[in-house]
Amino acid sequence: ITLGTIEQVDLPAPAPDPAVSFGVTTMSVQEDYRIIDIPINLDAPSTEVTFAEVVFGPDTTIKDECCRPTTNDNGQQIFVRHFDRDIQDFDQISAQKLNSRINFQSAQADGRYLITFRAGETSHNLRIKVVEDQRDEADEVLHLRLDPNRMTNLRPAANNQEFRLTIQDDDVPLNLNSLGYGDLLNDGGVLQAECLRCHNSVLNRGGYDITHYELMVNRAILSPGDPAASLMFRRMDANTPGLLPMPLTGLINPLDRARVSNWILNGAPNN
Repeated sequence: ITLGTIEQVDLPAPAPDPAVSFGVTTMSVQEDYRIIDIPINLDAPSTEVTFAEVVFGPDTTIKDECCRPTTNDNGQQIFVRHFDRDIQDFDQISAQKLNSRINFQSAQADGRYLITFRAGETSHNLRIKVVEDQRDEADEVLHLRLDPNRMTNLRPAANNQEFRLTIQDDDVPLNLNSLGYGDLLNDGGVLQAECLRCHNSVLNRGGYDITHYELMVNRAILSPGDPAASLMFRRMDANTPGLLPMPLTGLINPLDRARVSNWILNGAPNN
C-alpha cells in the first residue's frame, strides 16, 4: 500500500463576530409621555441569532419603574412598579413590554435590557418611554452601556459603547400646600394604605394599576378636576348606585375620602 504525501493546507481564519455599538451616544428630550428609539447597530449581519445586554451606568439618576414593596390582599409581600418614575418599559397596556427586561426582580438589582439580533439583522432599537409628571426636579440622566461580558456571538466595537439620555425637566416649583399623587401613594398615604394592595402592577384587580397615572387618566379611572367622573373615587362612596364600595375591608374614613376628592378637584397633580 502506497500512501500519498499529506500536504499542509492553510484555511482562512474564521470571520470575526459582528461588532456591536450604539448608533448615537447622546440624546436630550423634554419631559413628556413619549417613546424614544435608541439605535444599537452591528457592523455586519450575523449568520445566527445573537444577543447583547445593555446595563444602567453608575451615574444614572432617573427613577426606573421598579420597585417598591407592598403587601397584597393575601398578606404576602410583593414588589410592584414604583409610581415615582421617569421612564417605563411599557406603554398604555402595562403588560405589553417595549423591551426585554432581565435581572430586575427586586429594588436592589440593576436595570438591564436584553437585545436580540436575528440572523441577517444589523440594527435594533431599544425603546424607552419617558414619563410626564409635575415634580419639580433636576434634569434626569439615563446612562446605558453595552456589557462586554454579556454578549453572545458578538464583540464590542472600538467605540460608541455608552449612551446618555438627558430628560429635561419642565415643571414649576411644587406648591407645598397642595396635596399630590406622591403624598397619596407614599407610605401612610390613603392610596398606599387602602388601594395599592389590590390595584397594582402584580395583581391589577379591576383591570388597573393605581401606580400607572397615565393609564388611569386615559381610562377615566381618574378624571382630574371631576371626582364624580373618577371611578377610583366613586368606588370610595357607599352611596354610588350599582357599585360595590371599596375597599372590601370597609369604607375609607370621611376625612381620607375628602383628601382624595380635594386632590382630584385641584386637577389631580402628579407630583
